Amino acid sequence: MRINRIREVKIMIMANVRLAPYGHSSAQQPDGSGMNSCSVLKDEVLEVNDILLFARPMSKYSALSFIMHSDNEHQHCMSTSAVLATQDSMVLKLQGEWVIEIFPMSQITTLFSFLDYQEKVCGRLSGSDNDVTKNLAAMASKRSFFSSVENEKNNFFNMLISHRLKQRENFIDCMFTFVRNMESYWIAYFLLSQLMSDEKSRGVNKLYNVCKVYGVSESYFRKLCNNAFSCGPKKQLRLWRAASSVLQLIEKNKSISIVAGDNGYASSSHFSSEIKSLFGITPREFKRLEGFLHE
Repeated sequence: MRINRIREVKIMIMANVRLAPYGHSSAQQPDGSGMNSCSVLKDEVLEVNDILLFARPMSKYSALSFIMHSDNEHQHCMSTSAVLATQDSMVLKLQGEWVIEIFPMSQITTLFSFLDYQEKVCGRLSGSDNDVTKNLAAMASKRSFFSSVENEKNNFFNMLISHRLKQRENFIDCMFTFVRNMESYWIAYFLLSQLMSDEKSRGVNKLYNVCKVYGVSESYFRKLCNNAFSCGPKKQLRLWRAASSVLQLIEKNKSISIVAGDNGYASSSHFSSEIKSLFGITPREFKRLEGFLHE
């Protein structure tokens, strides 16, 4: 059980090295910058767009109401923990104190694609559930999701990890289905599968090859990636390759030069420069963390 939990944590690290909830006020919208702890808000009104929100009441007197633009402006009320997600705008009114975590939807789709990829690698998810060649135009058009949470956890990530460790909760399955209906999820899943299918083949980094397999033009593929990641495909693949390499340094008994070669870096010095520029510390410093994830 502990090994499985470590595996899920590592997948989350690689999927979004900057993924964290953002602090909010009624006048702020998550912009993807910075890493802040979750917020405790009282008697606030939030207006947000294209996000996933996890809310947990601090007392039995806490209540929330919300209106989603894609839900015909119908008002919903809750007094329990809840997950709310929308691809459009949402107005949320909090009464009493609430713990609030808010994530940009683009980061959630990337995270869920990584979790699903790991499930498939471990044989727990059928190939038909994640067929990237399926007709994306035929996907459901539902643009919002909300559910109360009966089994309350401390935070959103704990809830996801518990779900992956076979403590299944139906609403999380429904949430995954909602996210899988977004093309940004499939873009992330496709790029990841291309990157991981054959680590010794570096043709995946050629944008022309990737676009050809996905079946769209290079310009349109760049547009899809910018919508999904707020950056182009090459930059995203570069970050994922670096994150994967760092995790290999930490968890495997391999030298820096071997990890660099295995991941297609021209030399150890190129590898060191790349890792330092992206994460602020060198591969040697990461290597000192070996065993940290198992403590």
